[in-house]
Amino acid sequence: EMPQVPQTFQYLRSCLPVMNEKGVAVGETTCSIDTSTEYGKEVKEVMFNSEGIVDYEYIFEVVLERASTAREAVEILGEIIETYKWAPIHAECINFADGNEIWIMEVYGHDLWCAFKLADDEVFVSANAARIRDIDFDDEENVMHSPNIITFAVDQGWYDPDSGEPFRPADIYAPNRRVYSLRRVWRAYDLIASSLGLSPHELEYPQTVEPDSKLSVHDVFKIKGDYYQGTEYDLTQGPAAGPWGNPILYANKGEGDWERSINMHRT
Repeated sequence: EMPQVPQTFQYLRSCLPVMNEKGVAVGETTCSIDTSTEYGKEVKEVMFNSEGIVDYEYIFEVVLERASTAREAVEILGEIIETYKWAPIHAECINFADGNEIWIMEVYGHDLWCAFKLADDEVFVSANAARIRDIDFDDEENVMHSPNIITFAVDQGWYDPDSGEPFRPADIYAPNRRVYSLRRVWRAYDLIASSLGLSPHELEYPQTVEPDSKLSVHDVFKIKGDYYQGTEYDLTQGPAAGPWGNPILYANKGEGDWERSINMHRT
């Protein structure tokens, strides 16, 4: 149980709640931890050791019932997570938008979360992997986070504040540099900012990019429907393709890492 509010807002729902009557919209991508390393295994064990009860599939209903702006949505969800803790499930990247601001929020486990305000002329891409690495924790206007976002990592021995290294929450709490995620980040950024000349073989991409030109709704449709057509990773070609060259693969190619297009029936 949790305290209720005097008034709640109506919201639209598909498989998840998506937008309320105030125009606050929400989306999410589940961020897995790469357990092919010993560090990844340790992090996952600690993150999944939470006794929290907050599950994104249901908590979005509560947030959209109460939030009038994207910033307020982050504040509400952050308070709920700090009070009831995140359930022992995967990390999440959540985006809140209200027509004026967009906030990117990542939730890692326990009561750990952080968020930043996306600049109006920039694009952020998350593809089943946490990507908040470079933020100014002292910028209270454009950054929000749980009070223990750094101290928890220090207590676990995952971060040394005297090391001189920046604190990068995605790498500490949800490390993941698998092709499954990285290739989609590259493709989206390359489609909208080809002038950057980003390589599909990088292990890290800019947190945000500025598009070469203003994006239209149709541009976003094309990105969402992309399967690497015209590149060496075209999923209508070769052994990575589906049956009869169908790029929309029904299921994973088994355990481990594999080529995954942006376009997929379940998204």
